[in-house]
Amino acid sequence: MLTMLISLFTAMEEGLSYFAIASNYSSQPAQMVQSIQSVLASKYESRNSEASDELQSDTEELEMVAA
Repeated sequence: MLTMLISLFTAMEEGLSYFAIASNYSSQPAQMVQSIQSVLASKYESRNSEASDELQSDTEELEMVAA
């Protein structure tokens, strides 16, 4: 139950941040898209980096086992 509430709060918080970006750049759609893309890139960049590191580590381990 607590996890669900935390997830709901996080989703609402993220939605409000995107709404704020959209309202700030309502007359400049290109700038709005760039701002949202930069937020998404910074948010998911660290996750992608971690996943990439894990994949590389797993690949190296499998290569050692296969050798």
